[in-house]
Amino acid sequence: MQFFGIKLETRSEKAEILKRVIASLKVGPEEKDLYILSIDILNNTDFSIFFDRIMSQINNHSNDTREYSIEPLTSQIII
Repeated sequence: MQFFGIKLETRSEKAEILKRVIASLKVGPEEKDLYILSIDILNNTDFSIFFDRIMSQINNHSNDTREYSIEPLTSQIII
């Protein structure tokens, strides 16, 4: 998968991008913490689904700074 021209192959590469995106989300700190926790505890299959779901919902709202918003995923995360 490519993200802004960066080829992502490993889970650790994808996790690093996800952490940066999650840090920029317009959601509360509790939801950010839940997303970060999910990165660490999901198995590889569920992590791939989680990654694809978040990345497919990113909206770039500004040309100068990247601000991201996504539909709430909290109700869809089952731990």
